[in-house]
Amino acid sequence: MNAVVVVDEVDLPAGPEQVWGELVAELGGAGRWWVEKNTFQGDGRGADRVGSVTEMAVHPRGVGRPGPRLAFTGRTREAVPGRRLTIDYVGGCFAGAATFGLTPVAGPADGPWTRLSMEFRAEPRGWVRALGAVADIGEQHSAGTRHAFERLRGRLEAQRLAVAPAPALAPAPTTARAGAERAVVVGRTTAWRAEHELLAADGAAIAVTRTRPAGATGPLVVLSHGWGSSSAAWNGVLEALLAAGSPVVAYDLRGHGRSGRGRSPVDVDVLAGDLRTVLAAEAGPGTATVLVGHSGGGLACVRVAASSAAAALAGDATVADVCGVVLLGTVATRGTSTPAEVRLMGSRALTAVLRRPGPAEALLSRTMGPPHPVPARRAVARTLAQTPAEVRADFFRSTAVVDLRADLARLPQPVLVVAGELDRAAPPALVAQTAQAAGVPLRRIEDAGHALPQEAPREVAAAVLEVLGSVAAPGRAGAPPAEPVQGLAG
Repeated sequence: MNAVVVVDEVDLPAGPEQVWGELVAELGGAGRWWVEKNTFQGDGRGADRVGSVTEMAVHPRGVGRPGPRLAFTGRTREAVPGRRLTIDYVGGCFAGAATFGLTPVAGPADGPWTRLSMEFRAEPRGWVRALGAVADIGEQHSAGTRHAFERLRGRLEAQRLAVAPAPALAPAPTTARAGAERAVVVGRTTAWRAEHELLAADGAAIAVTRTRPAGATGPLVVLSHGWGSSSAAWNGVLEALLAAGSPVVAYDLRGHGRSGRGRSPVDVDVLAGDLRTVLAAEAGPGTATVLVGHSGGGLACVRVAASSAAAALAGDATVADVCGVVLLGTVATRGTSTPAEVRLMGSRALTAVLRRPGPAEALLSRTMGPPHPVPARRAVARTLAQTPAEVRADFFRSTAVVDLRADLARLPQPVLVVAGELDRAAPPALVAQTAQAAGVPLRRIEDAGHALPQEAPREVAAAVLEVLGSVAAPGRAGAPPAEPVQGLAG
């Protein structure tokens, strides 16, 4: 088996010295923010000393529980305080190295920010080498690292808020199944955030993140990402929506990000059921809600919005009141996935290509657009590579038989259907069929491909705010009128 090479990074609200201290402490066994199933034990000298030894272990079933244990030994080769730490794997189930890089960056809010990266470059040994034939070790390592990085970000956000004056925050709402809320800073907005899991009908754990600014008013915005992506794709859009005062819920589709796969075969009805589960927990009966779906994620939004409209006509007030829909690069009028595309999506060779910047750029520029490099490409490739190959295949296979024209005709107004002018995965001509079936004109974002939430977050947020500003029916809390969407052509 060839060496596993994965790189993960996170922007943290702290200076390099503080991040360095957190990293060295964690590698020494502090146990404050790394993944709970991983343990570190130093030799007492500290991981920031060249030659120091750290015993590392992964306990898949939990620390202290019986079961397999992946143990390996690291020796610090390079330590540049506040900049770089390299640890060689010199024994156990891995041979290779891990390099942590710390780089000062301009953050989205006041105060120092640091980009922390980890490059894991190692070859499995022993029984772990055999495990690599049936499990994507790089993907699993990357998922654990991202989870640890997000925990560190939350820890540092809390520390910053503890010493900085913050606006008065509204009390947290009482919601069954809600996770504990914590204060966060998103861009320049102070907000409450809760992360938790909801159980779908077949037992799939759906990872949900609810973020609401202080004094939030108006409809709830629910974000549904596309195939091979995750809720992190909405980060730029989320920042703009929170700044405008909108509460937002984003969730990972089953099998993506932090969500489980469940037992049911993937189809539009199963995904719509997952979205209804999210709405039941986060919105509740009668809550005005705007659904925003990107690409395949828009299919569930169409199905749920249509059923919500039918329930409203029947006088059923037990479901969320979907009062607007935004569809981004969504082809909902006929199937678009070919057998060849499904085979490609289910290929591990695709995963390997996506993990190499040059080949990933060449592939995605041809298949997703635009044809020239864009800053979002690396994140798009990384998330697509991190989505299990079989999940990618299942989701793209489910698209082959989709035709939601009847549902599109029942969508509640206002509706916006948006396409990237240079989208090659969902060309404007196909997205126009979605708009036509919904009875609305197609909007286009110039110089954008398929990954609209990441390529054009401001334009996407403006489209959502335009819909929020149009919601003015009796009994609904309307949002402030929005300016016309900049960068969009009708």
